[in-house]
Amino acid sequence: MSSKLFTLQDDNIKQLFEKYLDQADIAKSKQALKIAKKQIKTDINLTDRKNFKGHFTASIFLLCKKTKRVLLLEHKALQTMLQPGGHIEPNETPLQAALRELAE
Repeated sequence: MSSKLFTLQDDNIKQLFEKYLDQADIAKSKQALKIAKKQIKTDINLTDRKNFKGHFTASIFLLCKKTKRVLLLEHKALQTMLQPGGHIEPNETPLQAALRELAE
């Protein structure tokens, strides 16, 4: 796991995640969120791909109001359909990363 100290983008992610935890009904997903909750209390770089315990990524849903359809892409490695998304690059916010991934 990377020992890099967290960045401003990590601070942004920590704030977003804590806000989510405060508002979400997470009773069923507590175990799944356990690692993430533990990591946001550290100074670990939360978006580092080398953080094999888990790292934050960004995704976005593109909805068409007219046809009421959503864009999904085939993820070849996982062999499933997913919304556009991917890794957060250095100095990107989660929103910037999601929009970049959508454009790519």
